[in-house]
Amino acid sequence: MRSLFLAACCCVLSAQAQLQLQWQHRFDAPTVLTGFGDVGLGLDRRNDSLIVGHSWENRSQSSLFAADDGQLRWTLGTSDTVFHFGGRRFFGGAIASGERTASNGGIGERSSRIALDGTLSWTVDAGLLFVQQLRGPLVNAAGDTAHVLTYGGGALHDQRVDHGGSAGAWSYTSAHPWDGIEACLASDGSVIVTAMADLPGAFSDVPQLMRFDAAGTPTWSTWLEDSTGFIVNTAALTALWNADTLLSVHTTWSGLVVLRMTDADDGSVLWSFTDSLATTPELASLAVAPEKQRIHVGLRGGTSIAYSPGAGRLWMDTLNTQASYQRMAVLANGAHAVSIVTDDRQIAQGQDLHIRLLDPATGVLLDTAWVNDTVRTHDLLEDALLWGDELHLLSAATFDTLNILNESTTLLLSTFNLAAPTALPEHPSSPVIGTAVVTNGSIAEHLSPSGAPWTAQDGAGRVLATGDAARIDAWYATAAPGAYHVLGAEGRSRLRFIRH
Repeated sequence: MRSLFLAACCCVLSAQAQLQLQWQHRFDAPTVLTGFGDVGLGLDRRNDSLIVGHSWENRSQSSLFAADDGQLRWTLGTSDTVFHFGGRRFFGGAIASGERTASNGGIGERSSRIALDGTLSWTVDAGLLFVQQLRGPLVNAAGDTAHVLTYGGGALHDQRVDHGGSAGAWSYTSAHPWDGIEACLASDGSVIVTAMADLPGAFSDVPQLMRFDAAGTPTWSTWLEDSTGFIVNTAALTALWNADTLLSVHTTWSGLVVLRMTDADDGSVLWSFTDSLATTPELASLAVAPEKQRIHVGLRGGTSIAYSPGAGRLWMDTLNTQASYQRMAVLANGAHAVSIVTDDRQIAQGQDLHIRLLDPATGVLLDTAWVNDTVRTHDLLEDALLWGDELHLLSAATFDTLNILNESTTLLLSTFNLAAPTALPEHPSSPVIGTAVVTNGSIAEHLSPSGAPWTAQDGAGRVLATGDAARIDAWYATAAPGAYHVLGAEGRSRLRFIRH
């Protein structure tokens, strides 16, 4: 290893700014450990009301909150046993719910209409037995209908409801098994499905984009990637970009992030962009802000990337996280870009949720916060919703991570105010700013155990890696040429490394 020491000193880093926590609500803890765990079943907001779908001791629940202060207005519970998938959406003057439930001796799907006063209007059982995946409800405001899509046993099923109950259903049997589905609605209410098809002869699942009419007949179908190569490593995602355009994204084993805009009417390609990364990206999340011409992509491990149809990649915010239960979400609107990732801070209580508020135009880190439930075990990301200047986050904490038969979870709802972020303090402009080391080799010998957990940042203050010396050293070994700051716990020390 060749290292050149340029200067040496120690200094204290000012504390990072923190997002303002507006309110929190802790849901009741289960009275018994079930081996199943309470889960989130969707978030939605309308004006000053926030609806939360969740379970308690495996039973379906819906709770309505005052969004500004977290006051609980009502909770409606049912006897349905739910199996991890479900959603809640405001639906005209009511709320639509859909969830994967125990039904008829198998696993089915049940849709419901809940009045705004918390009374159950009706439920519709789809009559299914082998539901593996569920997406929805997807609300078509123009048609005043809601769709719940399920997949299982080789068939896609759409249960459509209106305010009177069932409004029709259809099933479509795929030519090849689907390993994953995502869904959204076109502007006219047609169903758009992004499926991962398990094609014979293909080395990996292949993303297929399809549009279905009201009778369940495909009006067009197109492949997002070649069907024969060892290509795609996670399920593709699609969002409605505007009334006539769909935006899809997928990632590949060869280090590519592939974006494509498709004409919603005929399936033709309108625009595409391929971004080549030095690592193997795994797609985790997608958010769009069409009014600002920005596309936000989240990758497993904590990387958030912004793209523009006109300019390609705008910026990238990279974390190298470690978590036992990895999840990552990006959320965006015209004013904000938010990244939420599960991360283990190398402390005994397990992983926590790391929230990063980023400048949507430049990617500069503005604010940050951690959600660490008082249960003091692993924190899990259940759902998140960005509404104007407010971020609603539903998380879970495990009660027992040692014995899966006794494991259960409790839920926590947190709301943050993003309206007045305080920029992170800039580094001092003094020429002597820490220990400056020029090296392309290991930096582990400069990181004492007493300084852990360490945090690596670039010159703009963006966090690139956190953890002990070994983890920071592994990150540095693959870092691009440039200058980096490595900060000790609680700002006790700051080191500067220059990779050439």
